[in-house]
Amino acid sequence: MTSIADLFSVKGRVAVITGAATGIGFWMAEAWVENGGKDELDRIVAEVSRHESSLDVLVNNAGLPEYNAYEPPAPMPMTYDQESWVQQFKLHTWSHGALTAAFVPLLTNAAMAGDGRGSVILVGSVSGDIWNPIAMQDGYATTKAGNHMLGKLLAAKLVNVGIRVNVV
Repeated sequence: MTSIADLFSVKGRVAVITGAATGIGFWMAEAWVENGGKDELDRIVAEVSRHESSLDVLVNNAGLPEYNAYEPPAPMPMTYDQESWVQQFKLHTWSHGALTAAFVPLLTNAAMAGDGRGSVILVGSVSGDIWNPIAMQDGYATTKAGNHMLGKLLAAKLVNVGIRVNVV
């Protein structure tokens, strides 16, 4: 019989978790996005590949809430600050897709091992499904909705190589 400790054990598994710390995680993700992502992404994939032949879990957690001071409802139905929206999209949607794509070979290697390996987790938000007019986080809500759809697309595309994708 499998013990509870063994049931949830991740001993010997390899994971990459983005946004793992409040301050440093934020600044690393911010620098990665602002610097085009590709060079840093290649370095991260190369570094993991140098030490590991597979990646069991990729957690796309990097994110940043959009803070706006409360404003009473205005004639325009949404706030629109292009720079903020672009930053939100790069961080909550694009970076999660780019990182997942870069790790597909290692995730596929893990998926072939079985035991639930080869898993991608995208951290979503209820804001991606329900808009909160008090929060005034239009860019955040829209990009989290994109994050949710990205999870569905990745799940459909990667199921054939055994990679499981979930949005939580």
